[in-house]
Amino acid sequence: MEWIEDHNFSIIEYIREKNPRILAIDLHWHHQSYDVIEVVKKVKAAFPSIYVLLGGFTASFFHEEIMRNFDGVDGVIRGEAEVPILELADTLQKGREDLFSVPNLTWRRKGEFLSTPSPTSPLRKS
Repeated sequence: MEWIEDHNFSIIEYIREKNPRILAIDLHWHHQSYDVIEVVKKVKAAFPSIYVLLGGFTASFFHEEIMRNFDGVDGVIRGEAEVPILELADTLQKGREDLFSVPNLTWRRKGEFLSTPSPTSPLRKS
């Protein structure tokens, strides 16, 4: 959206200026997939320590495929994100790498990806 308003906008320069710990990207509709993954690749190349998080309908439905195929994505929040994103931010702010307290999250740890349960589903190891 920023680029539509300002053709000189650079997500990389914006991130450099703001210096966030987490970058959350909406992957709601499937036709966004290519552009979202391209942004993820550029961001991870420039800022490897930033936590890249996806969410939205498409990200939720394809969370396992995304984690399996795109190393630049650190996590996917499945479904509603209001509580999980706050839990994730709090956990990362405290320097913890154990993300089991974050509901609805699929994340990568030591070469495998894990999914925490939503309030009604069991923990899964993928």
